[in-house]
Order: sequence, then structure tokens, then C-alpha cells
Amino acid sequence: MSDGTWSKAAAPSGRKPDKEFLNILKRFTIATDVSSWSSFFNVFGVIFAIIAGFLLVTVLSRYSNLNQTIEDELNAVESVRDFLVYES
Repeated sequence: MSDGTWSKAAAPSGRKPDKEFLNILKRFTIATDVSSWSSFFNVFGVIFAIIAGFLLVTVLSRYSNLNQTIEDELNAVESVRDFLVYES
């Protein structure tokens, strides 16, 4: 099959395929398939990067809010401690 001839397994009836069919087969090579997958992964990569960016912003925002809440709680505990030290 690699030398351009058709074996009996490829054409069991003994007929040779017409030239138009062979031209169609030549156009659909592995290079065409690779380029379409390459395009798919490029688009997928961009979408993934955008979603990952939004997730990163959300996580950092929550971390900032958590950090502020912990700071407020520590200040409240410190105020209670100072009050108890002052009273005793």
C-alpha cells in the first residue's frame, strides 16, 4: 500500500478505486488532523487560562477577607485581655 498499489485486502472485489477518491484520500493526511487538534488545544488553553485567572482572583479575595477577619478577631481578644489586665 505504501508503494501506491492496492492489495487484495484493500480492494476485495479486485477493482481499483478511481482517481477522484484517491485525491480525496491524499488531502486528508495526518497533518490536517494535527492542525485541527492544534487549533482545538489552543482555544482550550486560552479558555482554561481565563478560568484559572478568575479562580485565582477569587481565592486571593477570599484570603484577603479571611486575613482581615482574623486581624479583627485578634484585636478584639487583645482588647479583652487589656481590659482584664487593667481591672485586676
